[in-house]
Amino acid sequence: MSRHLAIYSSCEISRDPAQNTANHQALVDEINALIAADGWEGAKVVAFSSDGRFTSVGVEPGPAPLTLDYLRRMKEAAKDETIEPARPVLVAEQGRLL
Repeated sequence: MSRHLAIYSSCEISRDPAQNTANHQALVDEINALIAADGWEGAKVVAFSSDGRFTSVGVEPGPAPLTLDYLRRMKEAAKDETIEPARPVLVAEQGRLL
């Protein structure tokens, strides 16, 4: 049985392309080592963010190990995604907590 429900990690983004690739590969390797140690078959990315200084990734158990190519596809998909501003939730819509 898995000890973790999710694993999150991040790496620094470098201006040097070779160093940036090495940083991201180290992130992938770290996550793959953690999921293997926890007995996961693989990882499914459930959170991805990149703010120009750091790339952060969150994974849950999934079908295959994480790869650098998969992270690159996540980055491209994040560029294409339009984020809508959050709509405030009115107290009446929240329901009652018992």
